[in-house]
Amino acid sequence: MNIENLLRDIGGRMASGRKIPEELIPYSCFVPDSGYCIMCIPKVFAEKAEENPARYCVPLPEKYVVDKGYSFVSGVPCVDVQYSRILGAIVPEGYETWR
Repeated sequence: MNIENLLRDIGGRMASGRKIPEELIPYSCFVPDSGYCIMCIPKVFAEKAEENPARYCVPLPEKYVVDKGYSFVSGVPCVDVQYSRILGAIVPEGYETWR
């Protein structure tokens, strides 16, 4: 799975040097309208994502991912987050990290 290609489509970039759990570092990114994030699979898509995880990845604020917990699906972090087909992942305010 090439996260860089996914990020390019949304104007994001890979991030490094973040103080997050080591296993999340390969999925760490910066997205202009969301701050520092982790590319994750919303739990609602866990079964579908097993065959093509890149298709279901979304950026979630890194603080949200660490606070709520995560598992891995096909090697990609998977997080229980509310998801709307229109709005995408719905994360409460206050989880964004800009530095």
